Formats: sequence, structure tokens, C-alpha cells
Amino acid sequence: MNSRLSVAIGALVLHAPTLSAQQIYVDHDAAGLDNGSSWVHAFNDLQDALALASSTGEDIWVAGGSYTPSSSDRSASFHLVEGVQVLGAHAGAGVPGVDPDTRNTLLYTSVLSGEIQGDSRPTNNSFHVVQADDVDDVSLLAVLDGFTITDGYATVASGAGVFCDESWPTISNCIITGNTSTSTPSMHRGGGGVYCRETGDPGASPGEFLEIRSCTISNNDAEHYGGGVFVEAVANASAAGVAVLDSLIEDNTVDDDDSCGGGVSVLSDSTGATDPDVEVYVICCTIQGNTSKRDGGGISLKAHDRVDAWVINSVLSENTTDRFGGGLFNFLAVTSVLNCTFSLNVADLGGGIYTQPDAIEATLIENSILWGDTATTGGPELWADSTDVSVTHSDVEGGLGDVGGSTPMTWTNNADVDPFFVGTGADPYSLESNSLLVDKGDNADLVADEFDVDDNGDETEQTPDRVFNDRIDIYSLLVDMGAYETDCPCRTDTDASGDVGFVDLLNVLSDWGPCVAPGACTLYDFDFSGDVGFTDLLAVLATWGACPCDLGAYDSFEDILADAGLDADDWNVFVDCFQNGTSAEKANCACWLEHYLEDCVPSCPNLPDCEGEDPLANH
Repeated sequence: MNSRLSVAIGALVLHAPTLSAQQIYVDHDAAGLDNGSSWVHAFNDLQDALALASSTGEDIWVAGGSYTPSSSDRSASFHLVEGVQVLGAHAGAGVPGVDPDTRNTLLYTSVLSGEIQGDSRPTNNSFHVVQADDVDDVSLLAVLDGFTITDGYATVASGAGVFCDESWPTISNCIITGNTSTSTPSMHRGGGGVYCRETGDPGASPGEFLEIRSCTISNNDAEHYGGGVFVEAVANASAAGVAVLDSLIEDNTVDDDDSCGGGVSVLSDSTGATDPDVEVYVICCTIQGNTSKRDGGGISLKAHDRVDAWVINSVLSENTTDRFGGGLFNFLAVTSVLNCTFSLNVADLGGGIYTQPDAIEATLIENSILWGDTATTGGPELWADSTDVSVTHSDVEGGLGDVGGSTPMTWTNNADVDPFFVGTGADPYSLESNSLLVDKGDNADLVADEFDVDDNGDETEQTPDRVFNDRIDIYSLLVDMGAYETDCPCRTDTDASGDVGFVDLLNVLSDWGPCVAPGACTLYDFDFSGDVGFTDLLAVLATWGACPCDLGAYDSFEDILADAGLDADDWNVFVDCFQNGTSAEKANCACWLEHYLEDCVPSCPNLPDCEGEDPLANH
């Protein structure tokens, strides 16, 4: 299993990406020659380092401290440079006993601040703290990593924290907070935290997207679009591509009566395009507590032309809007919601999701949970403004009868059961091990990890869950519904005793063979194959012990079998025993198996001494 802490939990100890041969050093407290050649002689001003890097291509290492683009010029910004990685959160030379190259965002916070006047009056702060203009050569990637970006104030403009124009940098391990973009009713500005215009090349490789990776975007404000993030393709302009990965987008607001997308807003204004104008991926994210006045408390997708959007393995919770789509609002975008969890969102129509689908391709909602959302007028979980909606292998509170608007054209293999959320801790919307939604998704809806969201170098594996657990492994034969995969599902605890043991094994054996009717042996048919067989028996063995199970270091079923002390021939005899033996023989074989699993404890009929004997030899 591959797991990693979310950016929202604790401090991040950072490791630098691939670096150039020489670095330029920045430390606002350095007292040396101020030439950037070492930590002792570091530049005091980040602008000096950016100017030098634009000609040398050298990476920039920045010590903890606060840095401003200017002392008085509101139009000044920190401009990212093609091929240059700007890496914050270094200890620098001023921390006794610590390697100055050490990086930690909590201990050595590097702040890029728009508070240029030092007077705590936001209206005279920087228009844009960070800018990327025409940073579009993917072979010369620009990276901003390990910073807090704050106090931008874009007067009648967009992108107070970060403004990207025809650029695809990577912004990673950053906190973007406390930025404001103002507007007028006719100008429709937004993106308090981040604004992206004409960004990227949809249909191209993931490298040609603006990437926001492992960031927290919180407490930003915009007047019209996207309190946290605003992505826009304007009329007759090139397309935009943005990937938001493993990030927390929280407590952002949009204030105007026509405002859309408290957390994220996506808008395509161009006309006549057949290919996507805007391509947006939100993967392994938590979008919570955001607010808009009009549509899309969490996410708003508005496609006056083609927008393709994928929301995958993400949680949308506690978002609020006065009108449509508390969690997600979709207007004519081609939208796929895969393995997501919606809960406690609020709207007038469509508390969880409001969708008016694209006329060509349906809105897809697959392997997802919509539970506990509310709507004042109708569709507490889902409001469909046309029949072009497909809902499959999902848990929707109230079922089809509570869907507002039109009846979805596809409603298949869905549930209406309490998901049994954990309810506490860092991941309250993960599932209890006894949830009926464990192993109830459809593996066909899983997608490859093309953006390598868990940063393990494998882009061919399936996209992991919200906290980077594998979606499918030897202990989980089917994907769970929702954003989280249960580490060790206890559905194999068939007698609800709190552990998986001999009784559960016997229960599986008692229903051995084809199901007499569809669904008749679902309780023990763990792989939903239509019969209770060897795979179901192996599922019991893989989860043997107390719930939640200690999975140990098994990498394959072969490891489990070897650990049980039986070789392949033994297992073939064992299976034959249960397929063809008498009732007494089956009971003996089951007892023999437990004898091996539990260190020769049980006393079984006709069972020889444990050591040096083969209990299956006489079958």
C-alpha cells in the first residue's frame, strides 16, 4: 500500500526536485555580500535572484522569512521564470546546529506577501503577489514550491495571489491564503487565490497543464468567480488546462449576487470550438466550507463552449450556495464525477450536485457517495436539469425518488444506505470497515494515475484514493464507493464477531458453489462473481484475525498460502475436498485448515500430529 499524509495534516518536510548544478540563495536576514552565491552571501531580495536566474537558469533556494515584490509599487509581482525552480522553506544559515539546506514549511516558513506598505491596509497591497506570463515551454518547467502566498489585493482584477496568463508552471506544497480580488458587475473578475487564463493545451500530455499540487488554498475572496481558483478561456483565445491535485480548498468565498464557485470556478467564453476549450482535473482533493451567492458553493463549471471536467477521488463537503449546486454546479460541461464523496452541502436546488448536462455527452456520476446534503426547494443530493445524466454504482440518499428535475437516463447498481462514515479525525468521510459500500464500486470506472498524483513515479497504476491508498490490492477485490478505500474491509467477518476466523470460513464453505439465484449468496460471494468459490475463501484468509485486520507484509495470495504452510498441491486437494467430499470430509478439511492457521490449536477428527505430518494426505 502506498500512503502519504495529506497536505492539510501537519508540517511538510520537503525534498528538492531535480536541481541545477548551482543554486542561487535568498535569505532576508543574510549579512554577507548579497550576491546569492551561498547562504552566507545570499540575496536579501527574491527579486534579485529572479533577475539573475532569468539569464542563468539556475534554481533559487529561499530561506524562511517574509518577502515582498516591492516596497511601494502595487503592480510589481514575483514573476516565475521558465526552467527555474523556486524552492522555499529552507533553514538558511541563521539556524544554529541545522543544515541550512533543510526544508520544513512549518519551521522555516517562506512568505510571499503583498503587504508592501506595512500598514495593514489591504487596499494598497500588491495587485498580484506571483505572476506567470508566457511560461509555456514544458521542457523548461517553472516551479514554485514551499511558500505561503498571502495579502494580494487585485483591485478590479483577477488573481490576487497567483496570476497565470498563457502559462503552465507547477505550484506545489504552497499555502495560498488571505488574498482578495475585487470586481464590478460588468467585468466578472475572480480568482482570489489563483487565476488562470488561456492556460495549457487540452488533449496534450499532463506536462502541458498548470499544476496545483499538494497545496492549501483557503480564506481567499473574490467578487464574482472562484474565491479559491478561477480558470478561464476567453473569447477566441487558446484553451486552458489545469490540474488541481492532492490539495485542500477551504473556506473561500465569492460575494456578488451573481457569483459562482466559492472554491473553484471554471468558465469558457469562446464560441464555435469542437475540441475542449477548458480541461480541468480535480484529483484527490478536499473542497470544503466554501461559499457562493449564486451557483456552485464548492465547484462551478460554466461552458458557453466546450469544457471537459473530471472530479476524481475527492471530497466535497459543507459548501454552501444560495441557488444551484451546493457541492458542484454544472452548466453544459462534459463532467465526470468518479469515486467522490459529497456530504453536508447546501443549496436551493441540488444540495450535492446540480447538473445541466452537455447535449452531446451525459454527466457521469460513478462509484460516488451523495449523503447528508440538503436543498431548500428540491433535489437534496442531485438535481438533473435533463435526462442526460448517468448514475452508476453510487450511494444516493433517498434514491431515485429524491432526484430533482428530470429522471437520469441511466440509474444502475445504486444504493440508498447509510455509508457509515468514520465521522471523526483527519478523514471523517472515510468508511467504517463494516460499511455496506465497501467493495461495492465498479472497477471499470477506475482511471490511470496520469498525473502521478501520489508522486511515486508510476503513471500507469490506478489513481489512488484521497489519502493515496491503493484502490485495488490483494485485500480489496473491488473498489469501494466514495473517495476513500477501506484498508481492510471486514465484510469477511460474516458473523459480526469482530474478527475473521473459523466460523466465517465455515460460512463461506456452507454456500460453496454457484449461487442458486442472482443475489442469493451475495453475503459470502465477496468478489461478486456469481458463485462462492476459492477466491472468496482466499478473501477470508487474507483478512484473518481481528478487525480492522493487520495485513502485514503480504504482496500476493501466494504469500498468504505460503504463510499458511500449504503448497499448491495441498490447496488443490483442499479445494477438491470441498467440491467433491462428503459432509464429514468437508468438516474435517475445514478443521485441518484452521489447525494450520491457528498454530495447531484445534483438535480435529483424524488429524495427525501437527509437525511432520500432512493432514490432507489421506483425503
